[in-house]
Amino acid sequence: MNQVRSKQRLYMISLIVVILGFIGLSILLLTTAWSVDLKMTLFLVLMIALMLVTFWFRPRIYYYNKLVGFLKLKQHAAKPVPTKHELLSEQWANYLSKKGFRFSRDYGTFILMHRLIKDERIYTARQVMLEIVVFMKNPDLSFQSPDIVQAVNDLEHEYRQNKTSFRHYSIIQVKAGETFDENIQAEVDQVTFDNHGRQHIHVLNAYYIKSTGEVYFLHSDIYYPTAYYQYIVNLFKSLI
Repeated sequence: MNQVRSKQRLYMISLIVVILGFIGLSILLLTTAWSVDLKMTLFLVLMIALMLVTFWFRPRIYYYNKLVGFLKLKQHAAKPVPTKHELLSEQWANYLSKKGFRFSRDYGTFILMHRLIKDERIYTARQVMLEIVVFMKNPDLSFQSPDIVQAVNDLEHEYRQNKTSFRHYSIIQVKAGETFDENIQAEVDQVTFDNHGRQHIHVLNAYYIKSTGEVYFLHSDIYYPTAYYQYIVNLFKSLI
């Protein structure tokens, strides 16, 4: 954790130094007795150099910011939570239907339920959000399954074809089993909290432990890496 934080700070400080250096060189350039055309040319060169350096730093800073958030989330991870419903059961599916979720189709190893939500009272839901719950019927199916990715893409395409627009994604993937161990936890912990411009995509994985009636998902009672991650955690808690 400390090593990752050091890397994060190094990139942040380096970028700040570059920006301050650009400002200093720009001021120095303005105070010279050179011609206006030469000053403008050199200033343009500095601007291009700054843009290139910024583009180089940006993905690295983004990566380490996300990694620090993930490690801090794991550091403060909460224990499995007892549920009011038997997850992945027909009863739970009916409960989700009452909450406004609709069935997509049965893909054999998994099923999708989905709804669109917009709530002006909640900052993260002021723009239309697509919420998806994935019933993973096969416990051996990976949370990173390309079949699930394709099903989500197909669902998005259906919405687009019907000229229904939305901004953000909250995807909850649930599988179940009798026992729970470190290997399963490591798989469940591979969550996603990402953004592409103004679009936020969050994926929360969950594992229902049948023997105890509890569900494990990576969350904390004191820390959230993003407001949208807090939203998807609270959403899942309201459904279980």
